[in-house]
Amino acid sequence: MRYYAIDTGALELYFAGHIKMKQIYNEIKNKTAKGFTLETNLTELFYITCKKLGRQIATIRDNSIRNSQIEVKPINKEISRESGKIKCKCPDLALADALLASAARISNATIVTTDENFKRIKELNIILLQI
Repeated sequence: MRYYAIDTGALELYFAGHIKMKQIYNEIKNKTAKGFTLETNLTELFYITCKKLGRQIATIRDNSIRNSQIEVKPINKEISRESGKIKCKCPDLALADALLASAARISNATIVTTDENFKRIKELNIILLQI
C-alpha cells in the first residue's frame, strides 16, 4: 500500500483543486493508500491560509484535514533527531521540510510536495506537484 507524507504546498494545492493532489487525497480517503502530515505542516497551512484568506477559512481547512483520513503526526524524539541529521547535511533547508523528510524516511513514505528542495535529500521518494 502506498504511504504518502504530505507537505504544506501539496495541501494548498488540494484546496485549490489540483487534479493530481485530489487523486492522491482520494486514494487516502478510499483507503487504497495511507497518508500523513505533521503538526508543523498544519501550522504553516493555517498561517498561509489566514494571511491570504482569513482566520475563518484557515480554521475550516485545518479542521478539514484533521477530520480526514490523513493522519496528523506530532513531532517525536525519533523525528526530531533524524531531522537534526538532515539539517546538518542541508543547513539551509527549512525546518518544517527537514521534519517532514525525516518522518517520511522513518515511515518509508513518499513525499508529496511542490518544493524542489526535497530533491537534495538522498534516498527519498518524491512526487513533485507542478503548480
